[in-house]
Amino acid sequence: MNEAHDESACETDEREQLCLYIDEALTEQGVDVIALTARHGLGRHELTDQWRNW
Repeated sequence: MNEAHDESACETDEREQLCLYIDEALTEQGVDVIALTARHGLGRHELTDQWRNW
């Protein structure tokens, strides 16, 4: 996404807000984010890392 917009589509704060939104949305739907990430050998805040090349 960032590449398509001269590296300025999402700033750090916006990326962090998006990741928090994803975490909260999963939690509200009953997903145990800690257990999910642990099964994959990740910390809670690493859930979106593989897609964070904005």
